[in-house]
Amino acid sequence: MPAIDAAASPARVSAPLLRREGGAWIASEDASGPFTGLQGGAAAALMAAAVEQSAPAGFRPLSFRAEFLRRAPIERSLQVEVRAIVGGSRVRVFESLLSCDGRVHARAQMTLAAPAPESRLTETFESHPISTPFADPERGIRGAPRAPHGGPWLMDSLDGRITPDGVFWFRWIRPLLPPEFQSPFTCLLPPADWAHGIARPGFPGPPPASAWPNLDLTLHTARMPAGDWIGLRPQGHWTTDGFGIGGGELIDRQGAFGRVAMGVAVFA
Repeated sequence: MPAIDAAASPARVSAPLLRREGGAWIASEDASGPFTGLQGGAAAALMAAAVEQSAPAGFRPLSFRAEFLRRAPIERSLQVEVRAIVGGSRVRVFESLLSCDGRVHARAQMTLAAPAPESRLTETFESHPISTPFADPERGIRGAPRAPHGGPWLMDSLDGRITPDGVFWFRWIRPLLPPEFQSPFTCLLPPADWAHGIARPGFPGPPPASAWPNLDLTLHTARMPAGDWIGLRPQGHWTTDGFGIGGGELIDRQGAFGRVAMGVAVFA
């Protein structure tokens, strides 16, 4: 589980952004996204946490895809339902739904796999390895953007840095979930969900659009992130007819471990 760096901002280390009350989840206003409502990565983390609780021991995430149907509300009871789709000895596939008052706000499909009992691969292989070592995130330039809606948002709970090699680094300074639900994978999802926002035209200046929400979130991970820092080398593609793709390489201090991608609807 990623550690919470109390030295970075002691005042921010407090209750989780997403708390459990009875059989429901409640998101605090600090878990808001840029356009109000629950941040997409946080919604994805709730669905992923529920799947991880249902998966057998020894299975770990391989791929994850969430679709955001409508913004999940803040400070309302959220329900998460999980259903097993495939139950093999090495691969398990689950479906998860996030709803409020009987209305589905997001859905996800998550594939988990168990390690191979015997592998002929004797060392890690990368067809196009990213050059390492990376710049030290501790020495990166801090980024503390304000929420477009003017209120608190999830970015306030992250220590964000930018290093000269073009990597955006994130470290949690406040718990995302209660300890029994928080994992390296759930902590990865909200930072990964920022990819479409920082891989846009004009960044870090004014955007050439009024809104650019991502409609989905897809991750593939070869391994789980190691250490406190989650790095993102973003890529973006926007067209003049209002379509976009965001994404990038997911890295930590050991190197690349996955990729993120999302579809973007650009509003003039």
